[in-house]
Amino acid sequence: MKTQQATNSRSLLGKAVRIGKWAFLIFVALLALSIMYLLTRTPAPTDPAPPIETSIAELRKRIDIQIPIKSVQWQEFGSPEYLGAGAPGPTDNVILVAEMQTSESNWFKPEPTSEFIMRVVPESARPWLSEPFKAEMKKSMPRNDYRPAIACKDYSTTFTKTKNPVEGFICAAQGKVLLYLWISSSGT
Repeated sequence: MKTQQATNSRSLLGKAVRIGKWAFLIFVALLALSIMYLLTRTPAPTDPAPPIETSIAELRKRIDIQIPIKSVQWQEFGSPEYLGAGAPGPTDNVILVAEMQTSESNWFKPEPTSEFIMRVVPESARPWLSEPFKAEMKKSMPRNDYRPAIACKDYSTTFTKTKNPVEGFICAAQGKVLLYLWISSSGT
């Protein structure tokens, strides 16, 4: 009887060990699947989009601008722009785009010229820009020789603190002024 009980306990113990092995293997498989899911899912953006600024004083702290500004919206952003999907790469350019209403209506009224060529980074057509500026930037992106239909000219100024030069262009359309500056570029 003791031998039969010993045999039964060994077989029960063997079944328990086998069931334990399966439970352990299922646990490991579920853990591995969970880890793979977490590693392969697209992460939520960790870098917020650069803010859209409206402070004239903050813009003047950054760039020495001798434009009679009444109101402004501006944004500084990197290109290529990292929006949180995938791994961030190097930023080749830093751009400042500003759309202004001037306090002097006749401050800037150039005639469109065939000599000016608009060169912008792909992310330049910011969603908050007025339609004429956004449309011209979208048209110029795939080309290096785009001549805009709106009045534009090259524009040079300096950083307020360092007095280092900064280059770009300025355009006028529908009573507003667009300022586009290359803050930094890996190509320069």
